[in-house]
Amino acid sequence: MLYKKRLFYEARVYEQELYIVRLNVQLHEVKETRHNSVKYLQEAEETQMELERKHNFLTRCSDQLQEFEMKIGADKSIQTQKESIKASSMREQLNWKQILGFVENGKPQARYNVPAD
Repeated sequence: MLYKKRLFYEARVYEQELYIVRLNVQLHEVKETRHNSVKYLQEAEETQMELERKHNFLTRCSDQLQEFEMKIGADKSIQTQKESIKASSMREQLNWKQILGFVENGKPQARYNVPAD
């Protein structure tokens, strides 16, 4: 009878010890969660700042691209060169479309490269 009571009380003591251990684990998890939440908030702020920097960089690049496209659109030198080639080809009675195509695209099946002086 005493042996059964002893086992019963020991089981109750072990249950209480297990309960205490579980409480400690939960308290530790709460501390870790609080620590992790602060860390994650800091990382989120850093990531947001980096995203904003990259967005600003892309905006500047887009603005520069638009400026370059406007400069290229306003530049008439290519058009004047094409007209010059057309006029000189017609004076020499050559096919100006072929010459202009060669000037614009080059010769894709060229067998040699022209050395640069």
